[in-house]
Amino acid sequence: MGEISPDRSGALLPFGLLSRSSRRSSESGTSVDSEVILEAERLELERLALKELDAAVSKPVAFSVRTNISFDATLYGSDAPSPNHVVSFEAREFLHIKKRFNPHWWIGRRVRIGSPLGFIPSPAKLEAIHTNTAQLAGLLPPFYGPGPLPGELPNSPGPTLAVPGHGNKLGQSTFE
Repeated sequence: MGEISPDRSGALLPFGLLSRSSRRSSESGTSVDSEVILEAERLELERLALKELDAAVSKPVAFSVRTNISFDATLYGSDAPSPNHVVSFEAREFLHIKKRFNPHWWIGRRVRIGSPLGFIPSPAKLEAIHTNTAQLAGLLPPFYGPGPLPGELPNSPGPTLAVPGHGNKLGQSTFE
């Protein structure tokens, strides 16, 4: 233990021996460091996104699509590569897609005079948004994967319900 290392306060301590306060500050420093790293990565992604957006201005249209649903960028565009450049659209509008930015976002614009170029959610992203909002609203049951539902025995014929006062026995389904 002859090595000496400085702690955060600048005091020299034998290597491996840290005061409680410096240990606590290093643990909280780790979470602060990870937040700083995440913020730096987000800013780098946004910088790259804006660069790609500027480059797409001069590119030709790759393809056009007609929308089946509407998309509100103020509600669902916060996770876009550049949240300030997300295109909202209504159902049955035409979109010009210039390029694919990533699997979740495309670069394109609405087919209208003066419509700005921006980020448009891909069909996979729209499906994920639809699934998440339907699950939050309770319209779709959560997907549990193959196998029995939670609380169901593996070899049982399915869920059984008993309605009190109707004379049915436990184990008999009321939907037969």
